Amino acid sequence: MAKIPMVTEIDNIVNKSDKKTQVKILSSGYNTPNTEISELTFNSLVVGEWYEINAMLSISVDSGGTAKNTTVRINNGVNTNSIGDIGRGWSNASSTYSYGNLSSTIKFQAIETVLTFRLIGVGASIGGNGTINNSSVRLTEIDPLAETTDFT
Repeated sequence: MAKIPMVTEIDNIVNKSDKKTQVKILSSGYNTPNTEISELTFNSLVVGEWYEINAMLSISVDSGGTAKNTTVRINNGVNTNSIGDIGRGWSNASSTYSYGNLSSTIKFQAIETVLTFRLIGVGASIGGNGTINNSSVRLTEIDPLAETTDFT
């Protein structure tokens, strides 16, 4: 009769993966435009490998009575190789404040060893309070993706 594996043996098989994941959390608010957000920077990516970003950012715009918008640009490099944006527009000149949690998932193949996030927009800020529920980013290694024409 075959041996039935114990729960701990099954856990060891199920949880065994060579793929890595890491979360970075913004510890406090950030409002310096056109600069990389150092707390959300990931280093030591492997060029050619595939990754997935899951980001949730608490973005606010103080319009000051004029139309403004803000973007967090995601770069695979330092201010180069944009792979996506997380943005919030605010065009109501009669209001002075707009706030919201925005999330984004992006899959990409690394062409540089660093992943950076850059705040673009005057009068904009990203909330941070040291919790994953405010502003955080998860970077996960994933299996390679293959282009196809099968989806007709």
